[in-house]
Amino acid sequence: MVIVADVVAAAVALRSAPRFGGTGYHAGGFGIMTQLPQSAAFGRSTWKLVVGLLIRVTISATVLFAAYYLVPTKSSGEHSDLPWLILELAIFGVVVAIQVPTIVKAKYPKLRAIEALAVTVPLFLLIFSRIYLSNSLTDPAAFTSPLDNTTALYSP
Repeated sequence: MVIVADVVAAAVALRSAPRFGGTGYHAGGFGIMTQLPQSAAFGRSTWKLVVGLLIRVTISATVLFAAYYLVPTKSSGEHSDLPWLILELAIFGVVVAIQVPTIVKAKYPKLRAIEALAVTVPLFLLIFSRIYLSNSLTDPAAFTSPLDNTTALYSP
């Protein structure tokens, strides 16, 4: 019975505690991390953060697609495309290795994680599209029709 009384007393104390940021409860000096303070200035700064995020993601995607289309592919008689694959996977590893600590140290880690996904997922898909394109050029019988840069993006 003592344990139940302690739990009830703790619940009552939590409900009567001052609120953090207008929502959520404040217990033992710690606030709820997922809720941000609500104010007019915060609303403006949030929009600035989101617009900055969208600009960075758009620039990153543009650079990735430009590199995908502008980096030459080997023709069927040339040497292996393995060095390009190793370079692409190394770039992917470096991007992920940079993004993880950036997310952990960010003031708004959710926004940083969204940005990281918006960069790494297209990068990963472009790497595999490049592999498909390389396979198509090496062995044209591997696919029902020859692939170019655009059709390699849509191959399963």
